Amino acid sequence: MKKGLYIFGTGTHALKVYNSANLLGYKILGFIDDNESAISPVKNINIYSRSNIKVDKVDKNIIIAIGNSKVRYEIFNYFLNNGWILETIIHPSAIIAPNIKIESGIFIGAGSIVESNVTIKEGTIIDIGVVIDHDCYIDGFLHIKAGQILKAFSKINVELKS
Repeated sequence: MKKGLYIFGTGTHALKVYNSANLLGYKILGFIDDNESAISPVKNINIYSRSNIKVDKVDKNIIIAIGNSKVRYEIFNYFLNNGWILETIIHPSAIIAPNIKIESGIFIGAGSIVESNVTIKEGTIIDIGVVIDHDCYIDGFLHIKAGQILKAFSKINVELKS
């Protein structure tokens, strides 16, 4: 049976995450967005808000598909504190070394390369075509933009202020 997944967000990044999750065999249960005027980016897949979604315990799998780091951080923690599992989605065309350290709620896009001894903290977006050389550290909730190259031993930190 396919694993059920909700995607928080309805913008273009949510569609990119949807496409990757679909290729990985997830069953997309719906999109979640608190904007009342939001439209599902995929025809025939429902959209919910945090206030009207009712889910079974087994279906509490979600990925946050929001580009803004601060907003993604706040939404990530809301779902984490409410018993949801924050899924990591890695596009099947990404090349990932076997000895990386990766936390939950991460998206790695098509064509990305992540080399040995890399650490990627929770809630981070590694967009399409990113190259991360060996021994890099990427802090949580960052968005590494499409096509960027991180040289060996790069360290990228972020400070999110509430």
